[in-house]
Amino acid sequence: MPKVYVAGYDGTPSARAAVELAAELAQPSGGRVLAVTSYEPSVPTLAPGGSIAADARLEEEARHAASMTLGELHVQNAERVTEMGRPAPALCAVAEREQAETIVVGATHRGKLGRIAPGSLAERLIHGAPCAVAVAPGERQATAVRTIAVAYDGGEESAAALTYAQVLAREHGATLRVLAACDAPTATLDLPLMEIKSPAFDQLDADVQKIVAELPDSLNATGEVLKGAAGHALVAACEKGVDLLVAGSRSYGPLRGALIGSVSRYLVDHAVCPTLIVPRGVQPVRRTDRESAEEPVPSS
Repeated sequence: MPKVYVAGYDGTPSARAAVELAAELAQPSGGRVLAVTSYEPSVPTLAPGGSIAADARLEEEARHAASMTLGELHVQNAERVTEMGRPAPALCAVAEREQAETIVVGATHRGKLGRIAPGSLAERLIHGAPCAVAVAPGERQATAVRTIAVAYDGGEESAAALTYAQVLAREHGATLRVLAACDAPTATLDLPLMEIKSPAFDQLDADVQKIVAELPDSLNATGEVLKGAAGHALVAACEKGVDLLVAGSRSYGPLRGALIGSVSRYLVDHAVCPTLIVPRGVQPVRRTDRESAEEPVPSS
């Protein structure tokens, strides 16, 4: 069964960027891209003279408007889907029904408070989607996925992100960069900051190099520990030459949503490249059982 990528589309440039990213992610595996436009259900008419027929007509008009919006989309091989409901629940409903690999949405231009506004579609999905969520910056230009970075800190969340990133890198023939970050100690007058290394830095560097060494030989992978606060350091490292940044989240909460941490949220808000958030426990879909069996598994 082919992978399914669900992209939200409302006719805006950022939504088109989301569909284009979904198409790029799906292309190597022959996956399906579902461009979804939602429409609001009609509110039952309570006023005198109201009728079920009038309500149905209003709903049909809303569905037709959604179909017209989708008709403006010209992305090769994207299937067009209309779904009743508010945008976030509608996208989640399609993703669950289709057992989607990833939901992809667009984001607005970056502002003072970041790219994702409180209460926005992207924020609602990051906290409530049943699968991984990718956010495409609205200013993004369509490009092939050649280099994938993954944020790693040794925790279960980053391990899930690394597994996801491995599959993507293998599918796209992309370089995989395993990036960790360690706050550097304060410099003294006698020793420049960049020359200082701490036991914590050395241990993290050893862990990253061990992880990279255990990855399948077929992957072109590198590992690096960055100096500085994680969010700032990772964003800076991905400003050039990275086509996708993968990060983990803190699994599902009471409403089955991804409890995104402060670092992951910072990456979504500020990274120049698209960011893909993977909840703990979510596994990437293999294209076929045979391919899954043939894939090398890194040692623990």
